Amino acid sequence: MFDSENSMMEPPIETLLDIVGSKFALVVLAADRARQISEYSNKLSGSSSGYLPAQITSMSGKPLTMALEEIFEGKVIPEIEQDAPEADDSESA
Repeated sequence: MFDSENSMMEPPIETLLDIVGSKFALVVLAADRARQISEYSNKLSGSSSGYLPAQITSMSGKPLTMALEEIFEGKVIPEIEQDAPEADDSESA
């Protein structure tokens, strides 16, 4: 399913970092999506949580693994926020 010689993790962390761009962004994105998957599965018997179920078929039942697999398969796409232009310090002096 996944090919990697450098990592025991599937999907490979190196590939996930290439997709997302940074370790911090990967952690935040995966944690947020895992929380959504968990919330959805906890609310199945009750009211709607407003979150989508896992968008992949996974051998793992763990929300974090499913979130990482979704990122790898392109089902979850990171939003890259544009930084506001910084004010030039020389103008204020």
